[in-house]
Amino acid sequence: NEAESVLLFFACRAGGMTLCPLNWRLAPPELGAVLSDFRPALLVHGAAFSADAATLAEACGARVLSTSDLADARAGAADPGPTRRPPEPESVPLVLYTSGTTGRPKGAMLPNRMLDANAVQTLLGWNLGPEDSTVSAAPLFHTGGWNVMTLPLLAAGGSLGGARPKAGVLDAQGSLWIAKFPSRNDDLDIGSWEYLAHELAR
Repeated sequence: NEAESVLLFFACRAGGMTLCPLNWRLAPPELGAVLSDFRPALLVHGAAFSADAATLAEACGARVLSTSDLADARAGAADPGPTRRPPEPESVPLVLYTSGTTGRPKGAMLPNRMLDANAVQTLLGWNLGPEDSTVSAAPLFHTGGWNVMTLPLLAAGGSLGGARPKAGVLDAQGSLWIAKFPSRNDDLDIGSWEYLAHELAR
């Protein structure tokens, strides 16, 4: 559950691409089966998964980047100006693989219209708003990680990771596990997201 997962989701959504978060608990052969089915152009990994990521990326023909590479790209990004447009309702920014309990894992395609409808129903049902914040504890390779709180809370203008100012927790390898994301009232660094989407599309 690194902050980069959420940034990658919004970059993919803005650029008409698809994010497929992988279950880090799976063994490399199991991950290889998912990647063989999904066929990604790019595999992004945290520091703890460098060796496996290189092997898996080579097997599926994907480019490979670490989350620190993405942080460097964001740091050097220039704001290209206001180029935002609404995402296509039927575009699929997120694919989540099932656990495979009844057979091979299957990729569930989650289109923008479904994600938006879920976010609206959740924020209305729970009366979420910009003053709300939470820690995203559910795994982001699972629908609960995205649809139970993360996307609905961000849609409401709330924040993840606790109270302001920005806060995070680093593990022993230096990976960010809990992050605070800006609310609707904060200054958003849209330029960095658009630069990342551009780099992913190349």
